[in-house]
Amino acid sequence: IDSSRDNRKIRTEVYYPSDTAGKNAAISETFAGKFPVVCFGHGYQMSWNSYKYIRDSLVHHGFIIAFPKTERELFPSHMDFAVDIAFVLDELLESAKDPSSIFYNRVDSMNCAMGHSMGGGSAILAARFSSSIRSIAVLAPLNTRPSSIDAASELEIPSMILAGKND
Repeated sequence: IDSSRDNRKIRTEVYYPSDTAGKNAAISETFAGKFPVVCFGHGYQMSWNSYKYIRDSLVHHGFIIAFPKTERELFPSHMDFAVDIAFVLDELLESAKDPSSIFYNRVDSMNCAMGHSMGGGSAILAARFSSSIRSIAVLAPLNTRPSSIDAASELEIPSMILAGKND
């Protein structure tokens, strides 16, 4: 819940390496050290579970990945989605400081705002407005409102943008 935005509820799916399957399983003890975090923004009218192949690959390689499940309506707010992405990343970074969290001392400060289409454009916006985001990786990003193209031109962090001529 983002108290700075009228207690906005940001439902989020979070996946992480674990030695056992199931919901709320303990974080992996097999992997030593801390895990980098990826917050992934879904495409327009798409579900977070459309990106299972990305989730499974990243978790298998030692990443924590979070999927905000907001802005799925017909007329989404790109800026609200961008702020949601940044908020979720910040919350996961903060959870590393909380002794009662399963992520206590297990979250690396390296993180990435990632997304596809609308989520990619929103990830760029998130990085433009949040200094805690350390990198971006976007797939066929949409030029959002406000403009993710303008925001991208101001970024000075590691960035990977995948797009094609007919996207």
